[in-house]
Amino acid sequence: MKRKFPVHSYPWYVQDWHNSMSRMTMDLETRAFYRELLDYCVTEGPFPEDPKILAAIALCSEDQAARLWPKVQPKFTLGPKGWFNRKASDVRDLIQVRKGKISDSRKQRGPYEKSPRDLKDDSLRSSREHRDQEGEGDGEGEGDVVLKKKEVPQIPRGYSMDVQYEDFRNACKSWGMNIVDPEDFYDSWWEWVKLDGLQRADSIAGLLARKEAGVEAWSGLRPKNYLRSREWKRAIKLPKQSGLTAEEIAAL
Repeated sequence: MKRKFPVHSYPWYVQDWHNSMSRMTMDLETRAFYRELLDYCVTEGPFPEDPKILAAIALCSEDQAARLWPKVQPKFTLGPKGWFNRKASDVRDLIQVRKGKISDSRKQRGPYEKSPRDLKDDSLRSSREHRDQEGEGDGEGEGDVVLKKKEVPQIPRGYSMDVQYEDFRNACKSWGMNIVDPEDFYDSWWEWVKLDGLQRADSIAGLLARKEAGVEAWSGLRPKNYLRSREWKRAIKLPKQSGLTAEEIAAL
């Protein structure tokens, strides 16, 4: 049996969708229902014609699913395993083939081989350690000046300083976190992408609420730790003399 790889994303061509007859002939509610089913076809595969399952996929009521399904049914084809969209199914198959090739290539690789850059870094590190052991670099003769190679921060793949992440960065600075910018925000990117839109908004609101309440950022707190620990969900510990009324505290 062939291995099935999880599908986390797939290409969606906005211009094609905007110019399609499906979009132009469906109302807003029907388009949303249709898109949810398309996403499911790509990420999971066929689905049965069951209002309960359709409602679970689209996160709507069973009545809505039963009412909207006849409108989008012509866009799907009934197969042995359930209903599917042919184009979405083709995209899913292509993703499976691509991920299968990547998996096979990883299995065929031998032991890790260092790149020329890694070998060069090892050589520089070894020469520095040798000079330290020989007592060089203390101001006597040659070798007393050692130029350190400036490390360039690695930008994570897919990193994007969108408006919401910019708000998060400004909120961290505003609260008074001891931050190294941009390195700390490169590190926190992988935690940021795990959050949905509401969680991201809550994380920013939590920072602003702590600032307004006069709470100081504790030593060692970094944006990455703040997101990973879901710090914004914790109760705010107000200073003993906060000067806030009960109504102001409740509004935080």
